[in-house]
Amino acid sequence: MYKRGFQKLEEKKKDLRV
Repeated sequence: MYKRGFQKLEEKKKDLRV
């Protein structure tokens, strides 16, 4: 469960970087 949330957070960070 935690790993899934972490991956989603990383994806959001990538979106912010764009």
